Amino acid sequence: WAKIVLVDISSEVAMAVAVAYLLASLEDSDEDVRCEAVRAFSRGAAVGDAAAVTLLAKRAEKDTDEDVRQAAVKGLSIVATRGDVAVVATLVGRLQDSDGYVQRAAAQSLVSLAPVLDGGCCRQIAAASDAVTGLAALVRDEAHELDTREVAAECLVDLVTKCSGHDDVARCSKNGRATCTDITQTLLLPLLTDATPEVRRVGATAAAKANGGSCTTNSNNAQLLGAVLKLMDDQEAAVRNAAVVAMGKLAGPGDSTVIAALQTCFRQDGSSAVKSEALRSLSTVGRRGDIESLAVACEGIADETNG
Repeated sequence: WAKIVLVDISSEVAMAVAVAYLLASLEDSDEDVRCEAVRAFSRGAAVGDAAAVTLLAKRAEKDTDEDVRQAAVKGLSIVATRGDVAVVATLVGRLQDSDGYVQRAAAQSLVSLAPVLDGGCCRQIAAASDAVTGLAALVRDEAHELDTREVAAECLVDLVTKCSGHDDVARCSKNGRATCTDITQTLLLPLLTDATPEVRRVGATAAAKANGGSCTTNSNNAQLLGAVLKLMDDQEAAVRNAAVVAMGKLAGPGDSTVIAALQTCFRQDGSSAVKSEALRSLSTVGRRGDIESLAVACEGIADETNG
């Protein structure tokens, strides 16, 4: 533990001495010392410092201790800049780490660092596609811890949202990387039928967030709509709730099938939260002057009054 104290003290001495000591500490035989050295680098390095990013990436990829790898992955989210293709590749690799905490940290760091596709170069487009594909693979793999799959699914929602609406992604299909069509057909749809309720819930949320961009053409949107519609009969109330919310975003105004499903949901679902969301979605999808939808709304008002 004395070594750890020295690592902290080293940040207060001359910069050259501190850096030299921290560099040596990164190779220390004690994993606790290496971990504190990684954290010190993360705190002290300037954003975009190429040398610090290289050192952190090396620890993330090669250190034998899971705590050091986790600290290094978190450090990359602090020091690296968004769109750094090499760092994204490192983080995608850590999605398959043997430790669940490292995997979760990598998923969360990808949300911070994966390129925002606003006219980026093809390498950035490919990196973003690799990030989405890697997260989706982690979500679907039942061999991993449930907590890890849930975090990866939440992060996938965020990345799909960033991809949505960018035509460049749809054009990038090199080396088998995910295109926007893949995101809908092979990444999102399997989430909606996953055996884990939490994954199905996040899948419905992801489908709603992806709506409206190049990731959801008319045919893709119809596929998502059909899959989410089935989740309105899910055994888990949280899944049904997410599906009902998604209906309000995926369905077009006046969609008679969705309107009927929402009306039935409001009248028959046993969860008050689901019924409330059904009413909200119905107000978005239903046609003005629709007598049946108006009757459902009146029933909702009556429920509120009596409650």
